[in-house]
Amino acid sequence: MLAGGLDLPKLLPFLGNTQFKALCAVASFVMFVTVAINCAFIPERDPTLDDEPLEGKEGLLNVFKGLYRAVVRLPPQITRVCEVQFVAWIGYGFQPPR
Repeated sequence: MLAGGLDLPKLLPFLGNTQFKALCAVASFVMFVTVAINCAFIPERDPTLDDEPLEGKEGLLNVFKGLYRAVVRLPPQITRVCEVQFVAWIGYGFQPPR
């Protein structure tokens, strides 16, 4: 974080008398702003529009069917994050020994 390299107690004395106190205050403010933006602009989906759950059907096959349906219906952004995480996991597994 850029704020960690600044002398925050001197620049913003009302946030605290130590670098750690001021940095915590700045981080809290930034987190509040980002959460507020997300809450304001990301709509909730209506769960009543979802497919009917597989009621009364148990078993290993239905577990995998439900998992497949959930993966196929992921938004493109979440799909991309999962792909990146998967490739990072593969890359981590193939690091040469030290």
